[in-house]
Amino acid sequence: MQSDTRSELRMLRELARHFLDGELCHFCGLPLLPDAAASGFGHRDHPPIDAEITVHHADGNHENNAKENRKPCHSSCHKSYHLKLRRQQEKAERKADVERYCKEMIIQPHGNNDMLVLGALLAFDYWLFRGYIREFILPLGHKERKHDEE
Repeated sequence: MQSDTRSELRMLRELARHFLDGELCHFCGLPLLPDAAASGFGHRDHPPIDAEITVHHADGNHENNAKENRKPCHSSCHKSYHLKLRRQQEKAERKADVERYCKEMIIQPHGNNDMLVLGALLAFDYWLFRGYIREFILPLGHKERKHDEE
């Protein structure tokens, strides 16, 4: 590595330790640099930063780079947060799909009512078995079906 690149890297490490010293992760609350106090400042001989750090945009808008909107955090905490958020969105989408499908099955007239009831029951049983509508049934006071027993 060239000496000017090495010098710049050392300066960046020192600046990172200076600005991130005492900063806590936005999600878990742990220090971003747990070993920051171990090394002093001014000699530019800092070891590599061993933490993976990223910036979270609190309002979800990556165009908004205001200081209040940027939150430092561990990369693993950031990934975990967005994975949970994506799962919640997918669950809400599945819930809307189930509600829409059940409404379509019940509201739309068909020539044979027996086939309508059978189709609705099969769809309901499928979605229940997949676990997509368990949260609809349990709040209504119904007991959860066990598919193991036969």
